[in-house]
Formats: sequence, C-alpha cells, structure tokens
Amino acid sequence: FENACENNIENNTADSNMVYGLYLASSWGNALKNNTMSDNCYNFGAEGLLEPNSIETNNLVNGKPIYFYVNEPGEIVLDSNSNAGTAYFISCQNVTVRDLAPENNVCGIYLYNTSGAKLENNTVSNNLFGISLVDSDGCVLEKNSASGNDAGIYVLSSDNTRIAGNTLSENGHGICIADSRGNNLTSNIASENYNGFYAAASENNTFIENLAHYNFEGIYLESSDNNQLINNAVLGNSYGIDLTFSKNNSLEANSANLNYYGTSMWASDNNTAYN
Repeated sequence: FENACENNIENNTADSNMVYGLYLASSWGNALKNNTMSDNCYNFGAEGLLEPNSIETNNLVNGKPIYFYVNEPGEIVLDSNSNAGTAYFISCQNVTVRDLAPENNVCGIYLYNTSGAKLENNTVSNNLFGISLVDSDGCVLEKNSASGNDAGIYVLSSDNTRIAGNTLSENGHGICIADSRGNNLTSNIASENYNGFYAAASENNTFIENLAHYNFEGIYLESSDNNQLINNAVLGNSYGIDLTFSKNNSLEANSANLNYYGTSMWASDNNTAYN
C-alpha cells in the first residue's frame, strides 16, 4: 500500500512471498485487523507518513502480534510478556522496550519522532533494519543484539543518543548513523559485518572503546566531520579505521592490528591521529 489512505484491510493471509507480506509506504488513515503474515522475507513494514493508522495487535507476524503506537501520551513499557513480533512508536513519549526478539520484518523496532526512549536487551535478527530511530533524540540503546539485518542499529536524523554495550554480527551495517549529531557509541562489539560502525554526513559523535573485528570496514566515516574516535580496537578487518571525505576528526589511542589497512584516509583533511 503506497500513498494509499483510509482503507480497511482485514482478515487477509500473506505467506511465503519473496519480499513483503504487508507493507505501508506513506499511507495513513488505514485500519488493519486480523491479518496474518508468515514466512515472507519481510512480514510487515511501514515507512514515511504513517499517522494516523490503526493497526491492532490481532495482526500477526509469524504468530506474534504487531504493536503500533501513534501519539500515545502516557508511559509505554513493552517487554517479553507482550510477545511482540514487531513494534512501532510514532510520536510517542516515555517509551521503554526490553527483552523483545522481533525478526523477519522491515523494522524489528521502529521509533519516529519519539525522543528519550530506552531500548535494552532486545534481540533483532533478519530484519531490513533491526532497530531504527528516525528524528528521535536523546534515546538510550544498551545491551541489544543484532544479527543478519541489513542494518543492525540504524540512526537517522537523531541526535544525542547513547549506544552502548550492543553486540552486532553478520549485518550489512552493524551500527549506521546518518545525518546525526552528538551521539555516543561506547563499548559495542561488531564482528563479521560488512561495516562494523558506519557514519555518513554525521558530526560531533564519539566512538569510545568499541571493538570491530573481522568486518570489511571496521569503523568507516564518510563525509563526517568533527568526530572523536578514542581507544577503539579494530582487528582483522580489510580496513580498520577508514575516513573518506571527512575532516577535523580526532583519532586518539586506537589500536589497529591484523587488518589489510590499519588506518586509511582518502580525500580527508585536517584530521589528527595520535598515540
């Protein structure tokens, strides 16, 4: 459903399709009830303008309910008792998400315009985006595990987020931050991803004590300025730390061992690497 509004979508079954089971793109005012999606590449997905939509928990992905919150003013705590198959938060407040295991969706956990949320101890696998933050500032992502996603953790136009103690393996991007500022990435472990840590058009972020091993790119900054990389370890990657079209970054006390290139800078100016 693309640019499709004010529809009633009820009692449908979508199984074993090559891409989507049910997908909304910039579609609002729809009501979804009693639809089931299973064994699709991505069972359920939604992006773009999504409010208001009414998606009830009797919509199921691989037998688990979809939780879709829009403009909820009160506190929301979603944990393993919900058995959530995927969770969306659109313009919400006071959100805590813990101990979920969403898989095989466009987004495992999706936040839009939902600031100050706390996501912890979730396991997201085989989604397009494991955890996705869009226009959501001041969130905390701790001790989550992401594997087999196109992006394990994806942060777009979201500032001042703390991303700490997460484990990322066999994703396209372990952690991807784009057009985002003031984020803190600390003590995360990225292994066997294409990019362990990737920043695009992002400024004033800090990468502290992260471990990137056996990725293609360990830590990759592209068109990203004024970031700090401190005491990170990059091991066994093709590129350990790689800067492209990036300037005024500070690299301090990082270790790069057994990579093809330890530290690489291309078309990048006024950066500092020491100790």
